[in-house]
Amino acid sequence: MKPSLLNYLLAHTAGICAGIGALGSVALLLAMLYDSGALILDATTIVWSIVAAVPIAAMGWVFGMCFIWMIVGRFAARFQGWPYEIGEEVCILAGKHINRIARIYGIWDERGQVRVDLGDDAKNTVEDVFCAVAVCRMKTQNK
Repeated sequence: MKPSLLNYLLAHTAGICAGIGALGSVALLLAMLYDSGALILDATTIVWSIVAAVPIAAMGWVFGMCFIWMIVGRFAARFQGWPYEIGEEVCILAGKHINRIARIYGIWDERGQVRVDLGDDAKNTVEDVFCAVAVCRMKTQNK
């Protein structure tokens, strides 16, 4: 199975969820300011709106990572092939080893991560650990 564009997109769902949380919170702030009549085109108002948007965006980013990602990440991992088994071949979809085919030699279920065989150097420096959404199964398996 060759990874599709959707597989590559799902490999970045954590960042996408954080971005959605940040943008959504800023949009909510602007909507609240508009509804209350406080959003006017004045230099001072624009500056203070931007100042207020920074911590709101940070809180939205945290919300996206803590809540949205926890829900969406499970579905994305299932679509990528989770749960994996030791010995399965996967394609790495993100990071410096993108598009590399590797075999799984360890699974961290509680963390939602897998370790793939990228050589002894990567194993010793623990650079062979990938999130369940950052890899996808290469061969379909009957489960």
